[in-house]
Formats: sequence, C-alpha cells, structure tokens
Amino acid sequence: MDAPHSTSTRSTAAPNQRTRRPARKDPLVLTAERDQQNDPTAGRVLALIAGAPGPLSSAALREKLGVRDQLVADALRALADTGQIRRAGRDGWVQRAS
Repeated sequence: MDAPHSTSTRSTAAPNQRTRRPARKDPLVLTAERDQQNDPTAGRVLALIAGAPGPLSSAALREKLGVRDQLVADALRALADTGQIRRAGRDGWVQRAS
C-alpha cells in the first residue's frame, strides 16, 4: 500500500528567497479609480465616449447624461488622469487606444 500524501500549505519557495510584491500603483491613479467607483457618472461618460463614432464635446456629454456641467468636468478629469480618455483638440474627447 502506498503511504498517504501530505497536503502542505507551505510555499515551495526556498526559505531565504523573497517573493516579489506587485508593483504599487501611483496614488493619483488610485484616487481617480476610487472616485470613479464612487461616481457612476465617470462610467457613463466612458461608455458614451467609447461608443461614439468620433470625439464628443463636454456639452454633448452633459446633454446626453442630463447632469450638471461640474459632474461631467470632474468625470472627464478623472478619466483623463487615469489614461482612459484623451482630449482630441477642440473637437472633444476620445477613448485612448489600448
């Protein structure tokens, strides 16, 4: 008969070997991501920009969403700070290419 296999939860790494920690995110990016989670406007703005055939102006976004200008401006700033959108000159905003 075979001996039962032990199931150990210990790491297979050598005791003196350090495990790599994931890179830390920039605090500005973390703040912007947290703000997006707290403010659904940013997600709605991103969805509109992503689905648009061309750049969308702040005024067009405000009209489509039916929200105050400041909410749109804050959402655009947060999305731009995290690199998800970019300004397309005077034409408006577009999604950054992946």
